[in-house]
Amino acid sequence: MAQTEKTIIIPETDQERFIDFSAFPDGAEWFGRGVKLAGISRLSPAYLVRYPNAKRFLVMVCSRGRFEVECDHFKAVIGAGDFVLMVPGALQYLHALEPAEMAFLLVNDDGRWPRRPLHSHISARRFLSLMEMAWSESRQYGGNAGEQRAFGDAEVCRMLSGVILALASREILAPLPGGEEGSRLRMLTELWREIDRHPERTWTIEEMARHCSVSAPHLFALTRQFFHTSPGAMLLRIRMHHAESLLRNTELAVSEIAENCGYSEAYSFTRAFRRHCGMLPGEFRRRRHSEPANSSQS
Repeated sequence: MAQTEKTIIIPETDQERFIDFSAFPDGAEWFGRGVKLAGISRLSPAYLVRYPNAKRFLVMVCSRGRFEVECDHFKAVIGAGDFVLMVPGALQYLHALEPAEMAFLLVNDDGRWPRRPLHSHISARRFLSLMEMAWSESRQYGGNAGEQRAFGDAEVCRMLSGVILALASREILAPLPGGEEGSRLRMLTELWREIDRHPERTWTIEEMARHCSVSAPHLFALTRQFFHTSPGAMLLRIRMHHAESLLRNTELAVSEIAENCGYSEAYSFTRAFRRHCGMLPGEFRRRRHSEPANSSQS
């Protein structure tokens, strides 16, 4: 088999329960970072997934059994309580070595998580319990948009989804290496958070460097080391993510959205948005509004 081929082997006896929020109002946006898919899996030793050039982050927590995992240059055998982050743009390989259980999230890449695999140990039981509760609430809400069933509660599900992603984000961003390397990564992460809070500010490279108390060349080097891109590219990603959210969830004029995203002229914003998203802001808004309520899962 060619090493560039995608391989998915899921035996018929395996159980995968997917958490579907598409029936809820704005369900696709509840996780904040754009979770494409979430679920709980009970798997046999034949289960194997291999993506040579994955498009999204894979967050997984093993609650029982053992898995062989591989991503980029990271290889390990993980067991109950292990947390793994696999990054996009690299090989993602997952193989159950024995009867096993896991919870997982497929997360769209918005540029703010480190672009390197992470392996740590958390309380898998707590994470899995939250996923079970979210799955139950989403199942009971109703398959058709707006159809409320007896026991499904949209607000409960919204809060559960937020807690799930908060746990995952804490695991990804908090247990960083100690010493100088961990301090540098925390410094960059705080910079991206500050830009996300205030995308309307005039963020020059020099101002970003001052925020981190480093020189501009040093900021370039650190951003390349930890995120495999430039400070300007990170700024653009965060602003465009903010613009997409405003186009999707508000009726603000394009000129107002441009100002909210740090552009003094709507023309400059429109040109940047088209380069980044492949379409004009108005077209993006029309397409999002015309999508059926259950189109967020695929």
